[in-house]
Amino acid sequence: MTPDSLWSVRTAHAGLVALAALFAGLGPGVAHAADAIKVGAISTLSGGPAEFGPVAAATRAFFDSVNAAGGIRGRKLVLIEEDDRADPRAAAAAAGKLLQADKVVALVGGASLLECAVNAAAYERADVVSIPGLGLDASCFRSKMIAPVNAGPYAQLSVAMRFAVERLKAQRLCVFRMGVPVPVQKGFDAEMQAWKGRGAPVPVIDEGNVQYADEPLRHLQRAVDAKCDALVFAGPAPVAIGFAKAAKKVVGMAPRLLFLGAAYTEQVARALGADAEGVYAISEFEPWSSRSGSLSNWRDLMTRARVPVTSSSQGGYVAAQVFVHVLRGMQGEISRESVAQAFRALGRYEPTMVGMPFTFGDAPVHHPNRAAIPVQMIEGHWRIAHHEWIAAP
Repeated sequence: MTPDSLWSVRTAHAGLVALAALFAGLGPGVAHAADAIKVGAISTLSGGPAEFGPVAAATRAFFDSVNAAGGIRGRKLVLIEEDDRADPRAAAAAAGKLLQADKVVALVGGASLLECAVNAAAYERADVVSIPGLGLDASCFRSKMIAPVNAGPYAQLSVAMRFAVERLKAQRLCVFRMGVPVPVQKGFDAEMQAWKGRGAPVPVIDEGNVQYADEPLRHLQRAVDAKCDALVFAGPAPVAIGFAKAAKKVVGMAPRLLFLGAAYTEQVARALGADAEGVYAISEFEPWSSRSGSLSNWRDLMTRARVPVTSSSQGGYVAAQVFVHVLRGMQGEISRESVAQAFRALGRYEPTMVGMPFTFGDAPVHHPNRAAIPVQMIEGHWRIAHHEWIAAP
């Protein structure tokens, strides 16, 4: 055998060894990592007043369960998560990395305080779909390519006011909402303008500039002086806790307290203890504290994956559920372009744990879920306060 022919044999043998190594350890129906379907998520994991890690963690747990069952036509789903640190520059850089370097086919399961506002135009230019688990800033609900699965804080505000007026029969409604961050403030402003434009009862007080450092007693005393019989607070859990604790100290305190979904957590219940008795909150998914059968698969998966059982992980789960449903209905290539086209062709899909079908289509903006369920703190536990979904107009 000549040296040249020996080299050829060795080269062929090396190729076979490499090919064998390529597929070694991979079960039937699971493709090599190079064939993975890459999906991105941008979340505020640090630098903000809240940490949204459980959202994408739930999305990843759902993807892992799909991969364990063979993936999508034998291809694994891989979630690449980036932290925007509540910084617009970091949010833009994260989107650039996911779109250009990682070449993701879509964004799924993120939860950011600002990335929708920063990146909406980039997603439209790239024609890439984004399905946040939690849409937070107003731009998440005003984009051609972004469709959150949650109701969002603005729809929750309308649901809380509607529940107070229609179900609690409030005659004198007071609303206090955060003045920061600015994109959130603008979202609440728009929701309040829409509420008043429908001829709904105008709140006696509509304070839109509550700050983190404010003393809640001052705002509560205003509500008492105005003879409000229901008070809706739109803001994060730490400030809501302050409102509930301060309410016990106000002489003549009469208004019933209604908080948004940020306060619907086990941590808030423990922090308030007896001070939470009777307080209402809004659940934008099937209330996680209930025994509803529709929660079984989600709860089991979160428990196995050690992801907190909260509204946040519900959002990540539902976003993944929507995305996988669309992919399983596709034929042919799975690419950024074909995924976007599949979402445009999607009709009505009804995920678990939400009160309205998910839609996308060719609409210029997307806000498919505007329904929520009020819950109330009774004897230290969150209980359903109204057994039907209430939709924001």
